[in-house]
Amino acid sequence: MIKFKRIAVVISVCMLLSSIFTACSSKNNSSKDQSGSSASSSSLDNKKSEVLEAYKKVNLGMTKEEVDSTLDLEPKAETGKYAIKGTVNYEDMDTGYGVSVIYNDKNMVFAKTAIYSSNSEIASLCKEPVKEEQVDKIKKDMDYKDVINILGGEGVECNITGKETDLSVIGVIRRWANKDGSGIQIVFSKDDKVGNVIYFNHD
Repeated sequence: MIKFKRIAVVISVCMLLSSIFTACSSKNNSSKDQSGSSASSSSLDNKKSEVLEAYKKVNLGMTKEEVDSTLDLEPKAETGKYAIKGTVNYEDMDTGYGVSVIYNDKNMVFAKTAIYSSNSEIASLCKEPVKEEQVDKIKKDMDYKDVINILGGEGVECNITGKETDLSVIGVIRRWANKDGSGIQIVFSKDDKVGNVIYFNHD
């Protein structure tokens, strides 16, 4: 599963860059009551907030020093076969949640991708389940707001990538996931126009 996550990070970023270039030719520690159901609900709420906690704390343009101090997670440089230069992973080994960051030559963030072990873990952040046949309704250059109408709610941002030089945003990847790990992934341009759409039937 760890190998899958690392490769998925690289594939997502490469897909985003490829699509854009083609187009251009808190952990909530609230007190638990005595009710078992309330404790379970609290645990679920905490888990939902934790999935993207590290991802949301990192912004494009932050220096590595700033990211290291902001995230209470050990930075690990990506050295795998498919690693992109400058990639550093920050992952909570207890939850499996974190963020993969790509730094430019000035050690500034120009891309970030959420890390989690299963797409089912972001399903609770999606308003409605999605189906494969909905993909045919989503057309290239369609506005994000129109996609929301088709899929019944906003997608979960799992990647944002900027230019390596001036850090201006060039694209965003959003996912709509189901509890079984299936779902839809869409690459959007900087103007929130559809670039690439895929359906995944499992993690």
